[in-house]
Amino acid sequence: MLNNLNVLKSPGIRPIKQVELYTKWWTLIPDVNDREETCPRPSDEIIESVKKQKNSKAAAKAAAKKRKIG
Repeated sequence: MLNNLNVLKSPGIRPIKQVELYTKWWTLIPDVNDREETCPRPSDEIIESVKKQKNSKAAAKAAAKKRKIG
């Protein structure tokens, strides 16, 4: 009955959390070796995609505020 067990793949960390861990917390980890293991640098593609998401969200908020005021 338990012969057909499958190992589940770890979902990992969302891209925005990867960037946040690296940018905000990397310097607070005391040992350099522990830094690389705990908060590895995300790839350039992930960093750029998070920047684009944040910029588009900020632009949408600014547009909504402008419509509300004007």
